[in-house]
Amino acid sequence: MKVFNIIENPADVTVEIQGEIGGSWWGEGVTLDSVKRQLGNIAATKKNVIVKINSLGGDVDEALAIYELLVAMGDRVTTECYGRCASAATIIAMSGDKRKMSRYALFLIHKCWSGVVGNENVLEEVLEEQRAINGRLAAIYTDRTGSKLEDIEALMERNNGDGAWLTVEECMQYGFATEEITATTADSDYLKSKIQNMFHLNNRPMKKSIMTFAALAALLAIQELDATKEGAVLMDDETLKKINNALEAKQSEIDTLKQQKEAAETAKQQAEEAKRTAETAKAEAEAAKTKAEERAQELKSFIDKIPAAPTSVQGPDTKVENNDESWKNSETYKEACHELGVEE
Repeated sequence: MKVFNIIENPADVTVEIQGEIGGSWWGEGVTLDSVKRQLGNIAATKKNVIVKINSLGGDVDEALAIYELLVAMGDRVTTECYGRCASAATIIAMSGDKRKMSRYALFLIHKCWSGVVGNENVLEEVLEEQRAINGRLAAIYTDRTGSKLEDIEALMERNNGDGAWLTVEECMQYGFATEEITATTADSDYLKSKIQNMFHLNNRPMKKSIMTFAALAALLAIQELDATKEGAVLMDDETLKKINNALEAKQSEIDTLKQQKEAAETAKQQAEEAKRTAETAKAEAEAAKTKAEERAQELKSFIDKIPAAPTSVQGPDTKVENNDESWKNSETYKEACHELGVEE
C-alpha cells in the first residue's frame, strides 16, 4: 500500500495520505520532499486539490511544512478525513479552506511528544521547545477553526495531554471540519480498496468484536451496521462472513471484468491478423492475375506475328497433291514455338 499517492484528473488533483508523516522505521513516509516532488508543476496550475487523509500522524516539523505548502495554494485546497486522523495528520487537515470529514472518522489533537536523553539543562531546553511547538499548534487550530484559544488548549490537555478522539459532530462544533461526508458508492469503493490493502478479514482472529480504525465502519454501513462512538464494531460470525463475501464478490467482479477485457483484446488481435492475412492473399491473387494477363498478351503478340497459311478453295472432289508450308521456316514462327515451348 502506498503511504502517499497523487491522482491527476482534468479538473482536479487527489492527494492520498495513508501513512506516517515524516520518516519511519521502514524508510517510507509522507515528507515535504515527497509531496513537492510528486506535486511537481501541479501547484502552479489552477486545478483544485483534494487531500484525502487517513493517518495516525508522525513528525510535526514535516506536517507543518506540508501544511504551509498546501495553504499557499489558497482556497482551492479541500481536505477529507477518513478512518482516523490524529496528531501531526490533523495539522495537514487544517490546510483546506473546506475541511470534510467522514461520519465514521475520528479526529485527535494533543500536546506534542518527544524523546530526550541528557542532563537537567537539556531537559529544560526540550521542555521550552515543546511549549513553543504546542503554542504554534494551538495557534493554527485557533486560526483555522475560529474557536477560542482556551477551548483548543483544553482539547489538547485531555487525558493528561494525550487528547481524546473527537467525532465528526464534535469536529463540526469546534470548526475542525466544515462539512460532513455522507458515504456514497464512490466513497465506499474507495474505502474498500484501502481496507483490502491494509488487512484481509479472513486472516484475522476476530470473533465477537474488533477494534480498528473507523474507516471499517464505512464498509460495515453497506451491510446496514454501525460503529460505536469509540470506534468499536460489534459483529457475529454470520455478519463477518457476510462482509467477507461482499469483499470476495467485489474481487470476483474485478477479476471477471479483467478476463473479459483480455478476451476482447485477444479477439481483436486475431481479427486484425485475419484481416491482414486476407489482404495479403488478395494482393497475391491480384498480382498473379496481372502477371497471367501480361503473359497472355505476350503470347498473343507472338501468335499474331505468325504468317497465315496459304488457303485454296477446294471442292469435295478436289485432291490436293501438295500444300505450301514454307511459312514454317520463318523466324517469327520459330521464335513463337520457342516461346510457347512446343516443337516445330
